[in-house]
Amino acid sequence: MGIEDEFYEYLAETTSKNNDEKSSVEDLHSEAILELLSLMSSLDAEERNQLRELFQDLATNMTARSETYEERQVPSDLLFVGTDGQRVVKGLHYSREALGEDGPIIFPSSSEFVIIGAFSDEFISRDADEISELYDTLDEKNEAWEQMMINYAQLIARAHDDNPPGGLEDFLKNID
Repeated sequence: MGIEDEFYEYLAETTSKNNDEKSSVEDLHSEAILELLSLMSSLDAEERNQLRELFQDLATNMTARSETYEERQVPSDLLFVGTDGQRVVKGLHYSREALGEDGPIIFPSSSEFVIIGAFSDEFISRDADEISELYDTLDEKNEAWEQMMINYAQLIARAHDDNPPGGLEDFLKNID
């Protein structure tokens, strides 16, 4: 069996294992594959085995990195990512003790198109409790929660425009 036959056999096995993803040779970069096959056919059996082991190691390492990435947790301080119509607004939440007040506290950003602000957990909890008491159905509560996030984004944008934070460099210098 030639190297091209081995490749097509491998492709058939892979395709049958992944019935959800219908792969075809046309979907692959045919020229690059044929060049690789040509190179592999010029190698002796030991060199082909070494190359095959290298590809298997690469595939294993890429899978491990992907699994590690998937295991990462969503940041626990992120409340929402929204917009004020012109810029991205990121809303964070921390305890009142950490912030020193309810907020919004505006943080410097590395981009003029991104505004970062935070509210205290206690402030958000108060508003969430109010929503829970005012509305009966889950749909009404979800709609009210979404409106509350929109209002928070507008509060952050307004606070940023009224009193823009200093530069990120100055902020980082003042962290103890």
